[in-house]
Amino acid sequence: MIDKTIIQQHLNILGEIGNDIKINQEIINRIEELKSICDEFSIKILAIGSFSAGKSALMNFLLEEELLTEEQTPETAIATELKYSLVESYEIVDVNKERKYVEKQQIQSVNPNVCLNIRYNLNNNFLQTFEDYVFVDMPGFNSNIEQHNRAILQYVERGNAYLLVIDCEEGGMKASVLEFVEEIRKYDHNLIIVLSKVDKKAAEDVQVIEQKIKAQASYLFGYDVPVVKYSKHDNDTKQGLLDTIHALNSQQIFEQAILPKIKEIYQFLELALEQSIKSLAFDDSALREEIQKREKAKSELEYKLQQECSKLTNRMTSQVLPSIIAEVENALYVHSTELANAAISGSNAFSIRMNSILRPVLLENTKKYTNISFEEFLRDVNLSEMLVDKTEEIVYTVTDKIRKVESIFSQKTKEQTISTKFINR
Repeated sequence: MIDKTIIQQHLNILGEIGNDIKINQEIINRIEELKSICDEFSIKILAIGSFSAGKSALMNFLLEEELLTEEQTPETAIATELKYSLVESYEIVDVNKERKYVEKQQIQSVNPNVCLNIRYNLNNNFLQTFEDYVFVDMPGFNSNIEQHNRAILQYVERGNAYLLVIDCEEGGMKASVLEFVEEIRKYDHNLIIVLSKVDKKAAEDVQVIEQKIKAQASYLFGYDVPVVKYSKHDNDTKQGLLDTIHALNSQQIFEQAILPKIKEIYQFLELALEQSIKSLAFDDSALREEIQKREKAKSELEYKLQQECSKLTNRMTSQVLPSIIAEVENALYVHSTELANAAISGSNAFSIRMNSILRPVLLENTKKYTNISFEEFLRDVNLSEMLVDKTEEIVYTVTDKIRKVESIFSQKTKEQTISTKFINR
């Protein structure tokens, strides 16, 4: 069970401090949004693998019911979420991210071209055991279908752990699997490898395949990745699966997802506190003059923000997009020989290889340039101008608030609070 108490306490403290020093409303909104994310947080475990590797069969095996359609055609597969709920319900999310409840029988007729994902909220014993988790049955990542790529992109950075299902008959990790594992390795996720259909091979052959996969995964990740075997015809393999999932450190996964966001808010508040402390040096006449300046600064700040937004838009058009295009061109050039070989093998092989090259390039560069643009934007905006125009009230209250903050940090440090954790990290 995830313990959210300390983080929730920190978010409440952040909210109090932000309100007390009259920080920018956008930061207050971020704190409130993070509170909701924290309250509703569930660990997303993505069942991934090649098309027909046995992902849906694995989930049915764990659920102990034939809920998901096995051996679907690539054209009909949709990302499907499974979550425990005392009251059962069924939801679909369309490509506009609009969610609506449907009857169970309607799910079979959902059009994958307009559906982003499906959610089953089930009163199921297995899901109840993992109440803090959402299991996601993903489409095969080698099917080369547009909606599958869309599903992978929407989950690849939101997933917290992976169940990588590998068909025992494949004899190890195929090239497409290795490429995808290499891709998710960049996001520091937890990984469990599930070797499926082991009943179709002799025990000694299965052992050889298992050792080969362990060696491949260890080479890629630099540590021993757990590999578990299962057959839907053998219930004795179920406990090994359950034990391995239970072994995931849910508290650590939760903190990995939330702490960076809290650290970011602390940094904003620290800057705001510095501005408040500086304001203590003003005398009465300076304060009265400052009130007038703030009125003017408010108008100037609105104009400045409009200018910065315009600059950001122009930069995206004139610099960022050409840079991303250049990165794409470079990636294609580096892999040109592989692409040529794939093209010789057929259009489908070429498209799959092209996807595996472009997807990480686009993800990494979009994230990189977004961060750079955001940092540049902040450098050009004076946080002191974001404080509301009640300077006198700030001056008379900020000393008490600073003492309150110091007391909070002192107390929480002794208790090995979250702020100490993420600062050390």
